[in-house]
Amino acid sequence: MVFKHVCYFMLLLPIYSFSQALVTGTVVDSNGPVEFANVVIYNSSNTVVDGAISDLSGNFEVNLDSGEYRMEIRYLGYQTLERKITVSGTTKLGQLTLLLDENNLSEVVITAQKKLVRRSGDKLVMGVATNELFVGRNSLEVLKYAPYLNVDSNTGALSMKGNTSTLLINGKATQMSASDVRNYLASLPSEKIKEIEIISNPSARYEASGRGGIINIITTQKQQRGWEATINSRTSVAQFISNNTSVNTNIRLGEALSLNLYGIHNVNNSVRDERRFEELRSPFVTYDYKKRDTSQGRYNYITNNILYELSDAHSLGAEVTFYDFTGSTSQNNQLVITDEDGIIPSIGQYRLYQDRMYQNYSLNYDVAIDSLGHELRLVLDYYQSQREADNAYTNLFFNASNDSIIDQNQRKSFSPITNDIVSAQLDYTRPIRKGSFEMGAKFTNVDNESSTTFQNLVEGTFVIDPNFSNAFNYQEQIIAGYASLALDSLFKSNVTLQAGIRAEYTDGEGRIPSNNYRQARHYLNLFPSVFLSKETQNATYNISYSRRINRPNYSSFNPTIFYLTDFTSQIGNPDLQPSYTHAFEAGMSISRWNVLGYYNRTKGEPREILKRLDAETLQYQWRNIDRSQVYGISVSGNETLIGSLRVNARASWYGKTYRSTFTDNVDNIDVAKGTFQGRLALNASLPWDIRGEIAFEYNGPETYGQFESAENYAFYVNLSKRINNQLSLYLNVVDPFDNLRYAFQNTQREIRTTQFRNTFPRTISLTAILSLSAGTKTKRFQIDNSNRDVRNRTN
Repeated sequence: MVFKHVCYFMLLLPIYSFSQALVTGTVVDSNGPVEFANVVIYNSSNTVVDGAISDLSGNFEVNLDSGEYRMEIRYLGYQTLERKITVSGTTKLGQLTLLLDENNLSEVVITAQKKLVRRSGDKLVMGVATNELFVGRNSLEVLKYAPYLNVDSNTGALSMKGNTSTLLINGKATQMSASDVRNYLASLPSEKIKEIEIISNPSARYEASGRGGIINIITTQKQQRGWEATINSRTSVAQFISNNTSVNTNIRLGEALSLNLYGIHNVNNSVRDERRFEELRSPFVTYDYKKRDTSQGRYNYITNNILYELSDAHSLGAEVTFYDFTGSTSQNNQLVITDEDGIIPSIGQYRLYQDRMYQNYSLNYDVAIDSLGHELRLVLDYYQSQREADNAYTNLFFNASNDSIIDQNQRKSFSPITNDIVSAQLDYTRPIRKGSFEMGAKFTNVDNESSTTFQNLVEGTFVIDPNFSNAFNYQEQIIAGYASLALDSLFKSNVTLQAGIRAEYTDGEGRIPSNNYRQARHYLNLFPSVFLSKETQNATYNISYSRRINRPNYSSFNPTIFYLTDFTSQIGNPDLQPSYTHAFEAGMSISRWNVLGYYNRTKGEPREILKRLDAETLQYQWRNIDRSQVYGISVSGNETLIGSLRVNARASWYGKTYRSTFTDNVDNIDVAKGTFQGRLALNASLPWDIRGEIAFEYNGPETYGQFESAENYAFYVNLSKRINNQLSLYLNVVDPFDNLRYAFQNTQREIRTTQFRNTFPRTISLTAILSLSAGTKTKRFQIDNSNRDVRNRTN
């Protein structure tokens, strides 16, 4: 009932009007809209009476009394536009075109080179398309220059404030998995990116889930007829050869119809070495485990978009996406067991065959109520995925002399998982004087089904093991609504305010069919957010607060046991609860440098905990940690040293604390540890129009509660060459000195575990990007999705 009243309140919020007349217009140049143009209004006495700044679409509005006025529009590098206007009721000025000022054009170029990042409301904006620093680069390389953001060069993972970030394209969710996102970013050239928005503390409009902020890539938008295509082929040489080829095509048919086709074909081969040492005390047992994984896989990803503009105010968009993956992993391992009775060596073989497939259907309907950003959007989605994993295990145990078999086992398992997700979202935006009002609602329904069948080889026949075979079904509905208000000038000053509230009601139920177990959960949460910013002549200062939620992945609910070794296993927890975070931030932007301080306090964070089940076996179990905190500071910026030599630097220090009490035989957690992350890159123009960069990245040791990771570091070398307007070449060397390794350890008193991992990241990659077009420029667009947050929980 409470949630219904909240939704009714949001839907019945009034839309205010003002007694003055509304004057609107759109600032453009020969290439399209001009953002951040200054609009100044003078009365007949030549006194300034009002003003505005054009938004991302070039639109502006002012409220004036009836009468005669003079208007000036100013933007650096353009001639000042003057016009007399007469106001008598709502006045639409239409498009107002600025002309380049050739005398000041060189000054504009110099200014653009110096100012890489600017503050805009609750986000930082990094210009890309017109900055020569990024010529010949792909978007994955460009993101490394974004403030506060850490980009893993090996996996492409994006993180901020020690947590995974959410990636959007043109404000909309991507359709790809983490590995596919990396390939997409590596195939998207910088020339296709207008700017990148960094939102470290999202407002109520965005999903309440996630603690690592949002990265929004804004691509260039073109409106004329024609077609364009980008072909990207990347070949990488490490221990094996891998290839990724993608094609991105945009077609504009007539004035109303736009088509987009994007496809990836990927063949990936990799190898990984790992050594794990586990020591159990009272009674004493050790496991010294070595293994090598050799993996092969290939996938295809295709997405088709269509946008039909029914009229100037109405448009209909649709998207269909298909993905399929087939792969296998072969593992050879050696295990030496030492206990009070002696030594038992063993060898094992493990084979994994897996298939993954998903399809997603999206429908968007957009209504532009006027040209000032007054709009309505409806998004409908259906997502369906299937995963199948077929595992086979063989283990042989020998005597201490390692010359005869004393025991052996052979087992296999089959694990299918299906997900069905239906979602709908409605968003409404209304510009008001000196600001805007937003509200919306969303519904999501999730059906997740998973099962595992274990079989043991008994006298030559595989027999189902009921102790380790299981099934788990989870259903969930989430109903959400939000309202947000933004004011550009608070108390007639240069202070901006953005405040909002989001309500989310969750109704979920987990079931284990074999024993009629049911776990129901129903909860209503409110997620407020507020952002204040003040701009001075030389700097911008901001503070913000938001409440966040982190719902566990569906796989972490599953109580099916998965074996890592014969003596170590993993299991999910159907009683796992969501966690809640209070996120505080304070930051400032001065010239080309940005500073962010933050403090996050979380209750109930889900973590894997290692537990000793008996004298010989260990198990990783999902638990909710009582309390955890993350606090730190991040500094990032860039400088031109001399000539074309530039430096880009990012340094972050953050601390983590975890505290939790357990009632079973698991050590209580009470740890606190700080760590440092940094990146230093030197970039310069080389002979033959080649741009080169050498970078060093360092990640210090970090605590995760019961576990700690060791430091890791590596160098990276990048060379890029634009052959002509159509063809660009990239040479990337990852970890040329073979420094990058990963190590982890457990900190319990009665259990000591250490793990060393070598993924052989040293790689040389050659990428060719070919851009083709015919006619004039086309329109690039992206269809929105309403199910991103729940789809991420299926991974």
